[in-house]
Amino acid sequence: MKNNIGTNEKVPASRQKLLRAAEHLIVTEGLYAITTRRLAAAARVNTSMVVYNFGSLDALIEEVFKVNFQDMKALESAFIDELKERDLLTLENVIAAIIRPIRKRPVFCQHGTGAQIVQEVFAYASPELRHRATLQLKEGFEPLAELLAPLVPHLGHKALIWRLCCITSAAMSMTPNTSSWELVTEFFGAPDEDEALQQLINFSIASLRA
Repeated sequence: MKNNIGTNEKVPASRQKLLRAAEHLIVTEGLYAITTRRLAAAARVNTSMVVYNFGSLDALIEEVFKVNFQDMKALESAFIDELKERDLLTLENVIAAIIRPIRKRPVFCQHGTGAQIVQEVFAYASPELRHRATLQLKEGFEPLAELLAPLVPHLGHKALIWRLCCITSAAMSMTPNTSSWELVTEFFGAPDEDEALQQLINFSIASLRA
């Protein structure tokens, strides 16, 4: 599913430039690198455009988070709907449907992954924004737990949510340009992304079957 914000020609040019520049800075330098002046310079717009388009720098960052998180969830839903239509709701297939969108490119800059943006918000955003982001993530876990429950009947709801949290955190941390990815590279050289995906799927299945 394509997010309208990323391609809508009616979106003010300054707004789209700021969103693209914010994504690029987050995935290349981290959220802590973003200031209003730095962001405006990267987007080549006046600093006043941040407040004009978003109201505040925090609101802009939240918009980047929302667009990327919703984009990943839309792709996840599309994968799961396809599995339902084809009667292929196995544990491995459902886990793959959850993990594959985490490796998706960001909506605007197409560099790095959307998961990096989500991670940076959870790690370095304001407490208020982190709380709102956590509520969105929590809301997304409930239907996944319901879908997975018949496939792992030995797990209670609480244990299943715990393991989904761990699986999601592991998958988000094991994407290109993250410290976990660099650690694996030190051991084995630059990993093949398909192999990394399969290793994450295997890890996730093992954690749910235990």
